[in-house]
Amino acid sequence: TALCQSPAISGRFDAMHVDVAVTLADGTQIMRRCNAPPGSWSRPIAPVLIEAKAHDLLDGVLDEEHHCSFWNIVAMPSDALRISDLMRSLSRSLAQRSDS
Repeated sequence: TALCQSPAISGRFDAMHVDVAVTLADGTQIMRRCNAPPGSWSRPIAPVLIEAKAHDLLDGVLDEEHHCSFWNIVAMPSDALRISDLMRSLSRSLAQRSDS
C-alpha cells in the first residue's frame, strides 16, 4: 500500500480531488477519481441520509426516555430549535448511563 500526495493537486477545497489506483493480484490496474465527496458543497447529502446516520449513531446510546426527548427536539421548527436543548438532552442521557 502506498499513499502519495501530489503537489500537482490543488490544496484549495473547491479545486482538490483524490485519485485512487489499485493493482489487483493479476496485474489489472483500476483507477478512479473523486472530485468531491458526498457532503461537499457541490454534492450535498439528502436530509434523509443525514437523519439515518444520526439514528445509527445515537439510537443505541440513548435510553428510551432520552431517545424520545432528543428526537422531539430535533423535529421542532427551525426557529424553535436550540442546540443547547439537544446538548442538555444528550448530557442527561449520558449522566444516567454513567450512574447505572
